[in-house]
Amino acid sequence: MMEKICKALGCSSFRSVELAAFRLEDMAVHNARAREFETLVQTSSMTVSEYDIKFKQLARYAPYLVSTEEMKIQREASGSRGRGTGTSSQDRPSGSRRQSSVGTLFVCNMDARVLFDPGATHSFISPCFASRLGKYRARREEQLIVSTPSKEVFVAEWEYESCVVRVEDKDTLVNLVVLDTLDFDVILGMDWLAPCHASVDCYHKLVKFDFPCERSFSIQGDRSNAPTNLISVMSTRKLLRQDCLGYLAVVRDTQVKVGDISQVSVVNKFKDVFSEELPCLPPEREIEFCIDLIPYSRPISIPPYRMAFAELKELKDQLEDLLDKGFIRPSVSPWGAPVLFVKKKDGSLRLCIDYLQLNKVMVKNKYPLPRIDDLFDQLQGAQCFSKIDLRSGSPSVSFGLKAISFLGHVVSKDGVQVDPKKVEVVEKWPRPTSVTELESFLGLACYYSRFVKDFSKIVTPLTKLIRKDTKFEWSNACENSFKKLKACLTTALVLNLPQDTGGYTVFCDASRIGVRCVLMQHGKVIVYASRQLKRHEHNYPAHDLEMVAIEFALKILRHYLRFLIREVHSLGHMDVHLEVSEVGALLAHFRVKPMLLDQIKKVQSKDEFVAKALEDPQGRKGKMFTKGIDGVLRYGTRLYVPDSDGLRREILEEVHMAAYVLNNDLTYEEQPVAILDRQVKKLPSKEIALVKVLWRNHTSEEVTWEPKEEMLTKYPHLFNM
Repeated sequence: MMEKICKALGCSSFRSVELAAFRLEDMAVHNARAREFETLVQTSSMTVSEYDIKFKQLARYAPYLVSTEEMKIQREASGSRGRGTGTSSQDRPSGSRRQSSVGTLFVCNMDARVLFDPGATHSFISPCFASRLGKYRARREEQLIVSTPSKEVFVAEWEYESCVVRVEDKDTLVNLVVLDTLDFDVILGMDWLAPCHASVDCYHKLVKFDFPCERSFSIQGDRSNAPTNLISVMSTRKLLRQDCLGYLAVVRDTQVKVGDISQVSVVNKFKDVFSEELPCLPPEREIEFCIDLIPYSRPISIPPYRMAFAELKELKDQLEDLLDKGFIRPSVSPWGAPVLFVKKKDGSLRLCIDYLQLNKVMVKNKYPLPRIDDLFDQLQGAQCFSKIDLRSGSPSVSFGLKAISFLGHVVSKDGVQVDPKKVEVVEKWPRPTSVTELESFLGLACYYSRFVKDFSKIVTPLTKLIRKDTKFEWSNACENSFKKLKACLTTALVLNLPQDTGGYTVFCDASRIGVRCVLMQHGKVIVYASRQLKRHEHNYPAHDLEMVAIEFALKILRHYLRFLIREVHSLGHMDVHLEVSEVGALLAHFRVKPMLLDQIKKVQSKDEFVAKALEDPQGRKGKMFTKGIDGVLRYGTRLYVPDSDGLRREILEEVHMAAYVLNNDLTYEEQPVAILDRQVKKLPSKEIALVKVLWRNHTSEEVTWEPKEEMLTKYPHLFNM
């Protein structure tokens, strides 16, 4: 680069050397200063002030080592000889002071406002209080650098030795380091708390002392506030520019009555905007509202309902009021609907019109309704809530709530939980005596199934009672399931709202009763989900049930896992690999890859019999072995499994220990394996669709013709094969 510059300037060789030396001199000095800063430490002959000045001078040559304030403090403290920790309350909000243990003790026969701070390694004294002691101060052998929670660093050089601190009637000694503190006269740290066997209870503001061989006693912390510290407006602006935290407090006199809205000048200026009642009907619009009816519908006119005398009087008053305001007018339309009253929360009556018969002939608008789960997911990160209850009228408007109830749930910043009012209903729910009552209870329970772990397993005895052709007999299992389900609903935990960051974790499992899954984030539960096994799934082996559980979890929770592109699950205990890849928005593609062939291939490579046979490929044994496209050796047409590593035994145990479903009389239930053929049998009056089904009964197989409709209802999975 320097050579190009010299050629462009037309410099001679001598001038080129001088120019290069001039340009490289600054760079060499800069690198030397950076290396000096990297190895900078405080020597024995260097004071803290000299070390601090040297540190600031060299830091600008290596900005990458002090890019943040935290890195700067750590590097400066690591090169210093004296280090310590303490407490500073200059930039601390007043709320944090209330969590400390503060008391008044005698220090050198003077009342002192003392902070008991287990987070401080040393004990400190303010210069203002120290000046009143009349005690000689000594210079420390090594200067102490004190780092505060607000990331400030103070240098302490002086201390008062053997200061007497009186606790009850006992005198203790402590060395107090001089530190500029504003809120407290003395801060007692671990160098005093530990020898005194003191324990601090911050919640109750108690300090308990257990001196050896003496009685224990406690000191109650003061609840008085510390003196108010004032700073100038210019200092405030400077601190705010340095990204310091500022708290704005508004003082309000609670004795002054809140003025009426009419006293506000803006309201008086625009009275038409703040009108209490609407003066008349809204003006005519370009688009008139209309109700579309089914063609050729006749006018519907329903006679009025019978009412009590008080309701008739209320009806007359409300109709006259609406007529006076111009909201309604007399009509002789052939269409008519009755009215009824609904009681409000305040006891007044709301006039409602029963449009039930009119709704039957209306052409209804069709639009998707939002799922309640999706509504809750949109509240992630919310801490304050607002609620406008349109059913109760405009007065029922709430803003800035910490928690709200919504459709049987309570939503807060902590998450979603069951509404306590619904919990009371569940607790008082009597034992069902019919299928209808049981269905009502299960309907409420299923609505809160996302809060209950293993819901489908718990409710299994109850769901059996609502099946067709099943007699309603309340057993002990049903009673236990009913009580356990009520207990789970009344003690349901709070489900967290999902967050955008952190990712999700899905756990799924399968049993002979059902499949279940749980979605978690940051170690907290987002939602539970489960279902019972279908009839044909009871005959699935263990790995197939695990696949059903994974498919169920991804189907239910797919909207949370929409960013999952590809993930490989290693299911070693099933001898399969599961690959899940995203296909479109709502589809998931599964591919099961068996691991058994890989295990056989690995064992074949170690088998001595195979090795000897392959040494002589033209021999009798060598000709019997052939290698397929999968790389696995076969003995003739059969797969050769060497008798090593226990692989043969493992395969035989899995085959002979497969689970089967037995009937109540201990007979094996026949299960259809596949549909072999289809045909249509023609009768004089109708046609019947038949299918040829292959049945398997433990060890034997048979083929029968069965009605297609019946097989499609009982075994729909056969038609997807």
